[in-house]
Amino acid sequence: MDIKVLFSWWGYRGVQSEAALIARAQEAGYDGIEGEPPLCSPAEWQKLRAESGIANLILVGDRDIEEHVRKMELAASYAPDGIISHTASDEFSFDEGCRFIERCLKEEQRLGLPVVHELHRGKLFYHPVVTAQYARKF
Repeated sequence: MDIKVLFSWWGYRGVQSEAALIARAQEAGYDGIEGEPPLCSPAEWQKLRAESGIANLILVGDRDIEEHVRKMELAASYAPDGIISHTASDEFSFDEGCRFIERCLKEEQRLGLPVVHELHRGKLFYHPVVTAQYARKF
């Protein structure tokens, strides 16, 4: 198993350049960075990643499936190692949640990137018991 420890750039995005954040993460011993899409262009980000060799997961999230898919597509344009999803909303019924997940699974296949659905307050997977119900279904 290859375990990587990633630096979260929550609170840093836009404060420092992407190159400075990569250097900071590497100096601190991290294997990569996770967070929202970089502010630089996808081409610039891919160049920085190639030069540094860092791992990268990009975070997306929206309760509207079409907007969520658009954000997944944007994330994919940066060529990350995968996508972290803050999926849907805890207000969704089980059936609504299932439809959202089904669409995310189709997009994951289409984009060719692994998508991980984070257990997070206010989102579809807000509690382990609820998450287990979806895990049994899928």
